[in-house]
Amino acid sequence: MKALIPLLIGALMAAPSLANDCYDKFIEDGAYDSRSFQIPDYQLENDFESESLDLSKEAVVQVAKNLGCHESELGLHNKSAQVARCQEIVPGNELSKVCYLESDVGYFMISKDMLSNINIIFNRWD
Repeated sequence: MKALIPLLIGALMAAPSLANDCYDKFIEDGAYDSRSFQIPDYQLENDFESESLDLSKEAVVQVAKNLGCHESELGLHNKSAQVARCQEIVPGNELSKVCYLESDVGYFMISKDMLSNINIIFNRWD
């Protein structure tokens, strides 16, 4: 039992550092406050027009994986649904739809362009 205590303490201490490692990958160790990423929509399962929020979460997870992060490091599931929302900037204009997501590493704005690309803007927490 005594041997398990140091292991448990070590595991608990490592969890926050994983999120910090992912955060460092997004900001490239302080080189960026904000970054933009682009993913072709055919690489994602969901559809932006009908499943905007699901596709946005999927796109953010894909960007994180491309940077070498694990999905669990983002903390998307730790945030309430009130901090994840999609809305048309110009009501009635589907092309103006933007989604906003918060995570443990920062917040994201996601949109789709007319060339079938998903554009992801990352902003760090200050």
